[in-house]
Amino acid sequence: MNDVSIPKIKAIQLLNNLKITKLDYLKYLEEICCEVGPRVKYEEILGAEGRLVTNGDLAIITVPKDENYKGRTRFSIAHELGHYILHLKEDNFFNCSALDMTSWGNSSNRNIEYEANVFASELLMPSSFLSEHIKDNELTLEFLKETANEFETSLTATIYKMVEVSKRAVAVVVFRDGAAKYSFRSKILQGEGLWVELGILNDKTLASQCFKTGQTYIARQQIEPMSWFDDKRITNYGLREEVIFFKHLGFGMSILEIIN
Repeated sequence: MNDVSIPKIKAIQLLNNLKITKLDYLKYLEEICCEVGPRVKYEEILGAEGRLVTNGDLAIITVPKDENYKGRTRFSIAHELGHYILHLKEDNFFNCSALDMTSWGNSSNRNIEYEANVFASELLMPSSFLSEHIKDNELTLEFLKETANEFETSLTATIYKMVEVSKRAVAVVVFRDGAAKYSFRSKILQGEGLWVELGILNDKTLASQCFKTGQTYIARQQIEPMSWFDDKRITNYGLREEVIFFKHLGFGMSILEIIN
């Protein structure tokens, strides 16, 4: 078992222990927290999206309440619950920023924010639920937004989770300041050994166009496959790209799909 799988397993165990078998049950996130231990409090936090404070048996999760971004608020709560379940032996105070909540760039070094995000995504979007939901749908931004609304969680987390469970040859690439920082690939791409090229954005990518023009969204288009993959095998296929840029977070995401 690798370290990355532990947060996901812990979330599955919690779902099983609480006998959560329907999506409707996940709407009661505050009650789930209380059942485990922490109480949820809504309050503005300067410079943070979520906070966990523990003292003995007392634990409080604090998040700002924003009805316009209910999914983001719920993900912040689940993220802090992840710290409570996974990391209490390491600290009793966690003050997490918006960037912490979008930390998906796993590396060789352990990243507790990444682990809390993995836990939160599995808790709010159980893989078994999503697999039934996604079926054979293409991962268009429209479908991803609909899924985020249905599961009441953040769009960034939904994109990652949908790529994880998808049976299509898809990937998501995070870019910032004109460079691709990291990517997350579906199991099919991992199995084929196809790696997304990181570093300075290729001019032929929609991500590069987004960076240069300041656009916050570029609709799905077919592009040159070698603009993202340095692998001659990819020339036998097509590649679609769709881009969204999150101004408040300072980064964008390219959703890629290899097609026949």
